[in-house]
Amino acid sequence: MLKLDLRTLKMDLRTLKMDLRMLKMDLRTLKMDLRTLKLDLRTLKMDLRTLKSDIDLRTLKSDIDLRTLKLDLRILKMNLRTLKSDVDIRTLMRDLRTLKSDALKANPSHHDLDV
Repeated sequence: MLKLDLRTLKMDLRTLKMDLRMLKMDLRTLKMDLRTLKLDLRTLKMDLRTLKSDIDLRTLKSDIDLRTLKLDLRILKMNLRTLKSDVDIRTLMRDLRTLKSDALKANPSHHDLDV
């Protein structure tokens, strides 16, 4: 009975040693992963600093003034309305037909004028 207990204890000890080895390996792996993560974090921080220096938000805000853009858009819309009212397409087409008929009367051999 004592021998059996001793054998069981030896087996348990072996199992514990193996478990300890596995835990040590897992710990090493975790340490390596942590180092990698730290390096990645440093790289990300450096990239962020580079981005911040490349894009200065104050400069962008001063370069693009939304109020000016909105005002320019309103002026363009007003100019477009004025242009539409100034150019009457029906009148232009009538004038073009008149010019075509005058050209045909002046030179009847050119019947291939298309409008």
